[in-house]
Amino acid sequence: TTTANGSGIYSFSSLIINAGDVVDVYAQLSGQCISSKATQTVSCFVSPPNISANSSNQVVIGSTIAGISFIPGATVTVYNAATNTSLGTATVQANGSWTSSIIAAVSTTYYAKQTSSCGTSSASVLLPVRHPAVAEILPLYH
Repeated sequence: TTTANGSGIYSFSSLIINAGDVVDVYAQLSGQCISSKATQTVSCFVSPPNISANSSNQVVIGSTIAGISFIPGATVTVYNAATNTSLGTATVQANGSWTSSIIAAVSTTYYAKQTSSCGTSSASVLLPVRHPAVAEILPLYH
C-alpha cells in the first residue's frame, strides 16, 4: 500500500519484483469504492555501457578499449562501427568497470552493447580513435 501525491504520482519501496511479474494496481479515495485494476507486466531496461574516452570524446590509438557499466556481471560486446562486427567481449566487474582485450586501431570507430539477464542494450555512443598527442617542435633562436 502507498499513497499518491496531489499529481497522482506514487511509488513503492521495499518491493521486490522481477521481470515477467504481473502487477495489479487499484486506486481508492478515503472512504470510497476501489477502482478497477490496472495490470502491467514488469519489464526491465538495459542501459548501454560507457566506453572510456579522453576529453575530446575519443579513444587513443593503441589503448585498450575499456569502460564503465551499472550492471555488474553483464557481458559487454565491443563492435567496429563501420562494419558492425563484434570484436570481443568483457565482463562487468563488481565496481562497474570492464576491460576488453581489444586494442584501439587507427581510423576505427567503436561502440559497445551490454547483455544481462534482462536483455541487450542499445548501442553506446560512437567513439573514434585518434593519434596520441605529438609534441610540437619549436625552432631554437640564438
